[in-house]
Amino acid sequence: MPLIMKSFKFKFVVLLGSLFSAAFMVGHLTAGEPWIERDQTFTWQVVPDALGNPEPGNPNIPLEPWHITTYSIVRRGDLVTFEAVSPDAEYVQFLGNCETTHITPQLRGEFLGSTRIRYQVAQLDWQLATDWRLALLRFAC
Repeated sequence: MPLIMKSFKFKFVVLLGSLFSAAFMVGHLTAGEPWIERDQTFTWQVVPDALGNPEPGNPNIPLEPWHITTYSIVRRGDLVTFEAVSPDAEYVQFLGNCETTHITPQLRGEFLGSTRIRYQVAQLDWQLATDWRLALLRFAC
């Protein structure tokens, strides 16, 4: 077999192996298994139009507002990233498009204290923002 052919075959096998390894790692990282803990100071602001149920599944409890931490809002063109807390104290980092009004969670987690959170990567699920999601997105934009 000519040397050029052997070299090409070796490079192809290495490239294919690298692609499979990368695909495996991406699949593992997006599976949402590893939890990350972080300390952070939050400056929460009420989003009055973003109302949710503090006890999901219990319609008898009055709706309460979501909150957004104002110092961590990052906008790049039409895209905005922001952190929010639901009425039932779930931590969510959202990615939204201010122009198309689509939104998806990036991180989901819980509070371990007033300045400590534990979260994991969320499965991206772009949706047209409606109701409380639209209110959060408009506030962040």
